[in-house]
Amino acid sequence: TGPNVSKPFIHGLGYNRVLTLYDGVRQEGQQWGDEHGIEVDENAVDRIEIVKGPASLIYGSDALAGVVNMLPAQPVPDGSIIGHVETNYQTNNGLIATHVALAGNKNGFNWGGVLSHKQATNYENRYDGRVYGTAFNETDLSAHVGLNKKWGYSDLNFSVFNDLQEIPDGSRDSITRKFTKQITEADSFRPIVSNAELNSYKIAVLHQHVQHYRLYSSNDFILGEGKLGVILGYQQSIRREFSHPENPDIPGLYLDLKTFTYDIKYSIPLPDNWEATAGINGMYQHNTNKGTEFIIPDYSQFEIGPFILVTKTIGKFDFSAGARYDTRIFRNDAMYTRPNPVTGFDMQVNPPDTAITDHPFYSFRHTFSGISASFGATYNITKGLIVKANIARGFRAPNIAEISANGVHPGTLIYQIGNTAFKPEFSLQEDVGISYLSDHISGNLD
Repeated sequence: TGPNVSKPFIHGLGYNRVLTLYDGVRQEGQQWGDEHGIEVDENAVDRIEIVKGPASLIYGSDALAGVVNMLPAQPVPDGSIIGHVETNYQTNNGLIATHVALAGNKNGFNWGGVLSHKQATNYENRYDGRVYGTAFNETDLSAHVGLNKKWGYSDLNFSVFNDLQEIPDGSRDSITRKFTKQITEADSFRPIVSNAELNSYKIAVLHQHVQHYRLYSSNDFILGEGKLGVILGYQQSIRREFSHPENPDIPGLYLDLKTFTYDIKYSIPLPDNWEATAGINGMYQHNTNKGTEFIIPDYSQFEIGPFILVTKTIGKFDFSAGARYDTRIFRNDAMYTRPNPVTGFDMQVNPPDTAITDHPFYSFRHTFSGISASFGATYNITKGLIVKANIARGFRAPNIAEISANGVHPGTLIYQIGNTAFKPEFSLQEDVGISYLSDHISGNLD
């Protein structure tokens, strides 16, 4: 949807209807926004798993259309140290990208890291030439240490995502059709963008600065015949959109989102070809505004969802069923603003400040809850030929923008208005498919 911004879509649905994970940890970074991409270094991703259809049963809210799980590389073989350097250049936007990766493993103790950088000027198309406002500059770092033993494994992971990207608005001169730029707050006159600016790697005054920090621990413990999985994570998303051309150091939109996630599940085989998995996962989240423009309020929410899954094999049939109950406790704060006496821009204040001029957000409290469930069966005609059918009910609670938004999004110039009367979304999806897999041929029809 913009320079260096990508969003996954499954069955025509995206945003908060597709849940994006990184190594099993849900990705949280104001993903409701049209110009808010996924804050993950592409070079840190080894492979991607996609689950189509309602996956709310295992992951919770937002997985109505499916799940995209981006997975880092597995530990390298024991007794080895492996590294590589990769660089590339792209002619269209002059992109220069380099990343360095190094990983090692000795007696089950493994470690690794990836350092990446890429920068690009404005891209070209056949109608406009270079399109102003599409340059970007991104630097990322990720590292991990882990221990693999007979009792299971335990990993500690850390990553930093730092992205500067311009905001294209498409404004053009009425006579020459060349791109123009905003240079004053009043925006009464826009000069034409020079060729030097169109070809420059320097980030323009109007741009986004997106920073995302992630720290998480992924663990798998073998307990008797069962297995206990525990994933605990913390992430902070700092999103600044600089929209004041005469005050380039003052961000308009400034959102600071902190998220704690937890995921605990236990799997165990049972007699008569039964297998069961029970667990609980969710998150606590808090968002703070620090800018001069306010599209969403300060808010916090807590989510919890216990679930159970069971599978059973009877001859050539494999059956699976499960259920989950989600609860989201949501609270946003009231907000009062008045002009800053130094800059003239709006700032937050608290009653009983007598200079209050606006009350964009009112206090709101609500609890959203819902049941999701799934039942499916697979018939193994032969070793490689199977027929499957599944019916599932998905759940999604409204996001902050849908409930409480009240303002102009600087990145899209759209005024967004929330609705506190919104209720949770539910989906019902039926799937039937046949698939074939052999050493040389594979195919499926769904």
